[in-house]
Order: sequence, then C-alpha cells, then structure tokens
Amino acid sequence: MGLGNKREFFFVSLITILATILIARGMTRPFEYDELYTAFFFVDTKSFWETISTYLAFNNHIGFSVIARVFLKLFGKDEWIVRLPAIIFGGASVPAFYVLCRYIFNGNSALVSTFLFAISPFLVLQASMARGYSALTFFSILSASLFLKLVRSYTKNNLILLIIVNSLAHYFHLYGFFITLTELFVVLLISLKNRISVNRNIVLALFGSILLSAILYLPAATGFYQSMTHFHGRAFNPSFPSQLLHAFVGNISNWLSCAFGLLLLIGALSFFKKDLLIGLFSASILLLPLAIAWSISPRFLYPRFFAFAVPFFVLLCGSGINSFLRSKFFVLKIMSIVFTVLLSYHWLNTSVLPKPTEGFREAVRLAEIDATNNAPLCSLGGGAPLYGYYTKREIVTPSSFDEFVDLKTRVGSVICLYRPSSWEPEHHKKIADYIKKNGTYKAIDNIEFLEFSKNRDYSQQ
Repeated sequence: MGLGNKREFFFVSLITILATILIARGMTRPFEYDELYTAFFFVDTKSFWETISTYLAFNNHIGFSVIARVFLKLFGKDEWIVRLPAIIFGGASVPAFYVLCRYIFNGNSALVSTFLFAISPFLVLQASMARGYSALTFFSILSASLFLKLVRSYTKNNLILLIIVNSLAHYFHLYGFFITLTELFVVLLISLKNRISVNRNIVLALFGSILLSAILYLPAATGFYQSMTHFHGRAFNPSFPSQLLHAFVGNISNWLSCAFGLLLLIGALSFFKKDLLIGLFSASILLLPLAIAWSISPRFLYPRFFAFAVPFFVLLCGSGINSFLRSKFFVLKIMSIVFTVLLSYHWLNTSVLPKPTEGFREAVRLAEIDATNNAPLCSLGGGAPLYGYYTKREIVTPSSFDEFVDLKTRVGSVICLYRPSSWEPEHHKKIADYIKKNGTYKAIDNIEFLEFSKNRDYSQQ
C-alpha cells in the first residue's frame, strides 16, 4: 500500500488540503456543550494525573484529552488550540484512507473515494470538535490497513504496529474496542471457511491490544466502574440504524439516499466477489458493532460513536461507484458519474455550513460586562460549572431555592446563566422561572441570560 505515482500524490495532497480547510473553518468558534465539558473537566486540569484518571459518564476520550492538555499548557486556552489535535487527526485520516483505498482500487477509483471521504459531512463535523472522534476514525483506518496486510503477509513489525494502533483506538474512545472485536470476528470467519490461513500471532496481538488498553485505563478504573454501573437505562430505539445512516449520509434527497443504498449493496457484493477478506471486513465493521450496541441499548448511544465505521461506509460506496464505472453498460457509467457529482455537491454544501455553538462564551462575556464588581455569577441547568472555563469570577450554583433567595438578598444584583436540560435539579427551573417573572431574560443561543436586581424597577420594561 502506498501513495502511488506523483500524479496521485499531487491529487491526494490537494484533497487533504481541501479536507483540512473544511474541518478548520470556524475553529475559533465558542465550544458547544460536549467540547466545553471535555475542556473544563479533562483538559484544563490541575494535573496530568487528573486528566488520565477522571472518567465521567464515558465522556473523557482520554487519549485526546492528554494531547489537548499538552497543547493547552503550551499555547493557551483558546478554542482553536484545544481543537487542534482533532483537526490534525481529521486531516491525517485523508491520506491514510487513500492508502487503504489504493490497496483495493486502481488510482482513479481510489481518488474518487478519497475525495468523497474528505468532504463527507460526518468527518468534517466530528474532526472540527474538541473530542476524540477524528482520532478514532484515523486509527480505524490504520488498523484496517495493518490487519489486511498481516492476514495476507505476516511480518513482526506490522504485528507490533497493530497492537499499538488498536490500543490507541481504544484509548481515544471506548468504541474503538469494536475495531478489535471486528478483526477477531473476521479471523474466526475466514478460519472456519478455511479460505485463508491466519497466523495465530495475529489473534494474540489483538488480545494483546485489549490488555494494553486495560493497563492504560487503570488510572481511571474507579470512574470507569461507576460509569459502567449506569451503562444501561435507555429504552430500545428501533430507529437507531436509520439515525446512524442519516448521520453518515447527511441531508440528501430521498432518491439520492436510495441510490446510495443501492451503491452500498453493489459495493459489498463486488467486494465479496473480488476478495472475501475485504468483503467480510467492510461488512462486519459496519454491521457487527451496530448489532451489538443496538441490541444492548446502552444509556449513551449516539451515531458519532461509530466514527470508526465511516471510512468503510464510504469505501463500500466507492466500491459501488467503481463497479458501475467498470460496467459494459454505458448507461450505468453515466448514472454513476451523475450520482458522484450530485453527492459531492450536497456533501460540500453541508460541510461548509456553520458548525454548532451553544452560547456559553457569549453569555459569560455579557455577564462580565453587566455584573456588579466581585459579585458571584449564578449558574443553573445542565453543565452549571462549565461557565468557569471562560471566567475567573466566582461561580455559584444554588443548592436550593432558599439559597438563591439568600444570595440575591446578600448581593442585591444577581445574574444567572441557565441551560435547560432534562437532568437538572427541579429547583433550578424554579429559580429561572422566578427571575423571568421578576427580572429580565434574554436568550443567547441555548443559554438563557437571567438578571435580577432589587434596585431596578422592572415594571416599566
């Protein structure tokens, strides 16, 4: 596997630059909730130990947090600095994906698939977030490349690299374990069919990567155990597969979605016909993790957790396009070209849309301007402590309505920032409703800016 000739290297470089530009657009925007949660609790910590040992609700992508913490300590707390590791992994995923494609397709088909992968809305969005999803995608591609090479031609160096890469995938996101599980599953299948002889050291290496990951997770063992005790609790969601498909495909028309589905099917059949190993791997890494996670119905199950599967989703689409382009029927070739152009148009349009924000930074800055000197800032709702990332002012979260009454009596003027959420204490909403009735209120994205002052007459407002 390699980057082919100079022409291919040139086009891959252009595609990588395009992907990086799409990902980096808006990199200075304020954090959204999950990013701010990561930055506040896991990245901007007092010690390195706190970063690797804190584990709350499966939210710490520890590998990412470690690198982001290094960047933050070296260059500062600006959002783009904390996002930089994710952007780098996202950009690096593009040439890595091309190398994998080149192992399967000819140069032109590999370039088309790589271009689609580079502009896919899922990759562009997740790689622009200060989270570990783009790293999960990157390590998934590397792992697949190494695994396919090892099964074909065993070498000790690639075996060691597979252990390291898989362990890192696990460490950057817990769903990285599905990569290793898929590879074990594929080894089992091809061994049962006796189609390919598999070196047993590959199986040992895969289990070795799990063991190494377990060692890496040891500092966070307590938090991990506490999170596992709350692992169940979500009702079975029959529509999750369609939600995942929608996240991968993006906002495209129904007929284009149908064409996409047809290409996926044709692509999978083409792989199975051409190469059993590649066919099994591509289908398994999409279907096996989905079947397991969907049937278990964990408390936290979101399409972004399947970032490891996105490259193979695009790979199957590329295989379908390649099959149509190689068809002897001219009409199929034209249909394939039209589909590729339309899909590229829709995905590019989606990828240049503004990325999500929540209003945390703007709300804090407004509070800094309006707040009485040295008065604490009141925070309510989901993620109440998170405003502390953007201010050195004291953050107070009332533990009861009476405590809020005491606060406003003591300081006179109170500004509360409130992000409504399903898990907030009941008295938070009571406080917010009280201020809306007796003070002033404005919405800043998803944040409600609430202000009460006993010295201000609100009757005239």
